[in-house]
Amino acid sequence: MALRAAQARARKALVDRAAAQRLPVIRVPKFLDDSALNAIDALGSAHALVHGPPVAARTAWRTQYLNADGLARTQAGELLDRLVTLAKDVDDEHFSGNARECETRCVELHDCGEGAGLDDPTHFDSGSVVTLDVCLREADAGGRFQTLEEDGSTLEHVFERGDALIFPSYKYHGVSRVESGRRRVLVLELWNGEERFCNHRCTVARGNCELLQVGVAERELSSQEAAWGRLPSV
Repeated sequence: MALRAAQARARKALVDRAAAQRLPVIRVPKFLDDSALNAIDALGSAHALVHGPPVAARTAWRTQYLNADGLARTQAGELLDRLVTLAKDVDDEHFSGNARECETRCVELHDCGEGAGLDDPTHFDSGSVVTLDVCLREADAGGRFQTLEEDGSTLEHVFERGDALIFPSYKYHGVSRVESGRRRVLVLELWNGEERFCNHRCTVARGNCELLQVGVAERELSSQEAAWGRLPSV
């Protein structure tokens, strides 16, 4: 009980939801070039070869967890470190400064077709500290990143291929409905926990996650090696 109480106090110290709404979204234009964005797409293809095609979590919205089985860490570690460093540096300069000791919770690749959207005005990334999004592909119409501001207004953010957006995870955010085309975005979350290699958005900060398939790397070694062998150098 004492340990759980201490963990709860630590989480409370890291997260102030009211304060998060007052903080900005920081845009870093063209943070990644085409070669890095293509490498992320290749990670998505490798993940699908091992774990199967992504299933729609909501209408026309599919998500892959590129951190699964250490895929992103093993095959794109330098790129992953660049993204983590950017998120921490922005947090130091613009937000709470609490992300410096955080680790990667998940690395998600979101593929949104026509009709996809996140229209919950008070959606936030519960349990994380800082979120970083990278645009791989803009929708032809719709699919815009939006935040609900403290004064109740909705702010739409410029978000183009290669751009990074960094914001406190507890800031309310969403995506307008994709009217045409396809939207692809990489989402990385940092949290006050261990770096995770689960094929889902983990909620266990430390210790064993019951949903993590221990030994999956051994069971799927041949297909995993085949998938990773197709990746370009990053």
